[in-house]
Amino acid sequence: MTATVLEIVEKVKTSPVRTAAPDNFVVRKAEQISAKIVIDHPHISLYCLDDEHRQAWFVETPPEVDLSQAPFYYVAQYDHALRLISVPYAEFHRLAEAVPLAKLIIIHSTGRCGSTVISKALNAVEGVLSLSEPDVYTQVSHMRQLDNSRDAEYAALLKSATRIYCRNTPIVALKFRAMCIQIGDLLYEAFPGATNLFLYREMVSWARSMGAEFRPIAERRVPVQEFPIHRRTMAPLSIPFAAEHGREANPVELATLTWLSIMEKYLALCDAGMPFLALRYEDIQAHPKQVLAAMLDYCGLAADVEQIYAVFATDAQEGTVFSRATRQERTVFPLETEDFAQMQSVLASRQVIQSPDFIAPYTRRFD
Repeated sequence: MTATVLEIVEKVKTSPVRTAAPDNFVVRKAEQISAKIVIDHPHISLYCLDDEHRQAWFVETPPEVDLSQAPFYYVAQYDHALRLISVPYAEFHRLAEAVPLAKLIIIHSTGRCGSTVISKALNAVEGVLSLSEPDVYTQVSHMRQLDNSRDAEYAALLKSATRIYCRNTPIVALKFRAMCIQIGDLLYEAFPGATNLFLYREMVSWARSMGAEFRPIAERRVPVQEFPIHRRTMAPLSIPFAAEHGREANPVELATLTWLSIMEKYLALCDAGMPFLALRYEDIQAHPKQVLAAMLDYCGLAADVEQIYAVFATDAQEGTVFSRATRQERTVFPLETEDFAQMQSVLASRQVIQSPDFIAPYTRRFD
């Protein structure tokens, strides 16, 4: 079958962290080519799904750009895109079936917890390709939040996407955005033999790192007005909260609900029998070499810890909006007593996780 080349007329993303999607570009259809190019060409990679038209979109990037080294795979794909190629779902699945599945390492996290540097550490292991946030998984998370009646189709898309990412590589690590834990059950069903990692962080320091203190105090006291799908996917607990309270959560409550949504989904996956090694950000900071050794052992990887530890000497998110330098330029409005009270009020309403320093099941301890 054939694929369609899409010439890029304009790049129109409004934010670097906006989810990869067809509306990131203005395109013009060009020639028809063999769909097999998306498998054979080393610099063509899966970018997103065009679910409305039932197509997978691939992006071609320059040979000198190594997407695996980017802090965020989907950002580098967009920034360096030369052209796009669309492939119908049916052909996408057919092509993927011919690709052997690599040994798979899946990294779920709360975000802001060391997951990017862990992804880079895995990339330093010989024979491992580690991709930091390929965004098809984020898209499927959003799609499921909007319509949870298509799980079989979502699972098929996840299987094919993963095989495509795994082509020509014996071991692949996939680090996802935080909301992707909401499709963790679909991934477990699709890849029961995968090695699963979960990285997390104490809630208050996580909220600070997520930008809670970048909002002026007055803004933190009023309900959130805009609620795009990515917020709903990150914080599904915000939906029953709004129903119970007759209003949307304010930013402090929303941060708490977001962290809880991720942590409670992790607990549900554990209860369903999904095996994990859980690692805390606090331990990554205090005992990085021990954490790396434990992770390598759990993943069945033989590597020199000292050599891999070299990645910790740099800012894993350098050059992005999340870099240390960029964040240090922001004005900070420290959390106040009322903020902490609102956080605790939300925590107190939950049955299991009622403390910001909750220790998750399967957490490896190093103290």
